[in-house]
Amino acid sequence: MRSDSAFSEWDISFYEYPTEKVRLPGMPDALGILELSEGLKTELSVRHSGKQVTLVGHSLGGLVVRQYLTSEVDAGRSPAASHAMFYAVPNTGAEMARYGTLFSANNRQVESLRSGDEVLRRLNADWNRLDVDKVVKTHYITAGIDGVVSSMSSRPTSPNSGHDFIPFCNHTNIVLPDNERDLRYAILKQFVLGINADGNALENHKSSQFVGLNPDPLFDIYTPANEPYYITRDVDTAVAEVLSSGHGWLHGPSGTGKTAALIRCVSKFDWKLAHIMLASYQDQTPRGLLRALCIEFADLCGTGDSPPDGAEVSELILFFRRQARCFPENVICVAIEEIPLNEKCQLVAFVDTMLLLTQALNADPGTTRRVILAFTALDEPSASGEERLRERIVPIPFDLWTSGELGGLASRIFPYVRPTLTANELDEICAAAHGSPRFIKRVFMRWRSGSAKDYELSDLLLSVRAEFVS
Repeated sequence: MRSDSAFSEWDISFYEYPTEKVRLPGMPDALGILELSEGLKTELSVRHSGKQVTLVGHSLGGLVVRQYLTSEVDAGRSPAASHAMFYAVPNTGAEMARYGTLFSANNRQVESLRSGDEVLRRLNADWNRLDVDKVVKTHYITAGIDGVVSSMSSRPTSPNSGHDFIPFCNHTNIVLPDNERDLRYAILKQFVLGINADGNALENHKSSQFVGLNPDPLFDIYTPANEPYYITRDVDTAVAEVLSSGHGWLHGPSGTGKTAALIRCVSKFDWKLAHIMLASYQDQTPRGLLRALCIEFADLCGTGDSPPDGAEVSELILFFRRQARCFPENVICVAIEEIPLNEKCQLVAFVDTMLLLTQALNADPGTTRRVILAFTALDEPSASGEERLRERIVPIPFDLWTSGELGGLASRIFPYVRPTLTANELDEICAAAHGSPRFIKRVFMRWRSGSAKDYELSDLLLSVRAEFVS
């Protein structure tokens, strides 16, 4: 990385290793990743003995760094590095390497970059087996318009690493920040020093509701332990912005991540979560659903109270407010899901009732900005007073996932469930998903459970698609 203005505050020495893009027949073999990692080890032991350094690797250099770290951990030694940052690194190979071997003879550097090469496969297997990224803190940067290393290849190979995606960078300028505020540099600074672009310390909140849970690449319910497998989208920012200032209504097709995004937002803010499902309250009027909400909320509060059968809407709202005041003095997000509404008129009447509830919560000093209602549904909310709706319950649309988002999800899952998948097979799975991340997880669930071990991929995709249609 060579931006003097951005890196002037760092005490950095650059380890340069010899690379040759074209080698002619008869020339000596180029040094491979293993030999280059030995050279890096020598560089660190001679020039930085006794120090804890941050290693920053770009492209092939990142593989050299990973090999060095893996070799040290495998030998039972502590690496000289406490942090490692990887920019556009071909962790599972680079497609262009197939053509590079045609023009460059005896070049082990190019040969080892081919997808499926034994050097790469062994490196990734050893890295995960040894949990290297639990010994050294690691972070990966993917360039969005990288024509050399695909976004799938440059993502982490294990769930213990951080990852950022910069859409408008290519393979070269991903490591050419213009100044200290440049995202390419700010991410590195934040990673190494634990401060944001304004120089403020970052806080790592952990909600007590999720402590002790293990990570799962195929998680159904989000927990902070599953963060390495979570694909961040623009809608996550919208959820955080809306709920930090009021009530929200998350709507969109089933399986697009509404519940996961909601729970993730709650855990990031370190709020309390009251999760209420209303599916069992079929054939209820809006007043009946409000009463059901009160019953479920009182049960979560542990009071054991229940509103009278004939209670009016105003009485039910008062009951809900009283229950909310019983909670400790911290923010409560009441997630309301599986609302049994089958017709447009039912939706309008229910939303009108919820507007009355949010109005009362906002006017009560004991609940305003402390009790947040968050609804999830297939349909966008509609009310008799649309202006009141936008002021009190902000709609947050969830769209079907893009091919890039689906590819990111599949690339995070497959090393732990089906590591033998090729890039073409991953593309086939993503195309069959039709924008549904749930479809992709269902495919991998079938493999993990063993129920699809005798299926060809095309047959498995058809079988899972039939489950979604039925």
